[in-house]
Amino acid sequence: MTKALRGLFLVGIFLVFPGEASAESPLAEADRDFTFKGQPIHPGLIREFQNWLSDYRPPITVTLDVGAAYDTNEYANAVTQTNDGGVSISSGDSGERFSYKHLGRLDNGVHVLHVFDKTGGTGTFQSLMFVQFDIAKGFDRDGAKPSERLLMSVVRVYALNGPPPAPSGSRATKSRSKVVPGLSG
Repeated sequence: MTKALRGLFLVGIFLVFPGEASAESPLAEADRDFTFKGQPIHPGLIREFQNWLSDYRPPITVTLDVGAAYDTNEYANAVTQTNDGGVSISSGDSGERFSYKHLGRLDNGVHVLHVFDKTGGTGTFQSLMFVQFDIAKGFDRDGAKPSERLLMSVVRVYALNGPPPAPSGSRATKSRSKVVPGLSG
């Protein structure tokens, strides 16, 4: 093949197969890999969905803008990844650590996370967290140009460290079911 033909061939490949030049949508990346711009979703964002242990109720924060949190000082804690797929951050010198492991995605698009919250004491609290991604319309930082925002919303948090105390006057029952209530279909 002559140099001219080889050059045209290479130009043709770049026109037909742009490779890295065509950006994947943030929603497709998040749904496929649970990442944003090639990085794992920051554990600090997942932690935002956790309530205090004393507040056994639905999460107070239910939706976050993943893109707005990307590369900010608030979420600058170094993220550690483990060989088994865990993602974690440490806070201070007191031994606090927050981590999650992405277990997969359900048919309805909801992601399942195994969450570990090690407080400064001796407890490590675990839960299953169910989150989903969506795109919303917004504006860029200057408020001048319309933009798309990758939103992550919590669907349900299911504590694995035991049920809350039963209200007085009611009978508590233990369930060994592997079905998490509230997530059907």
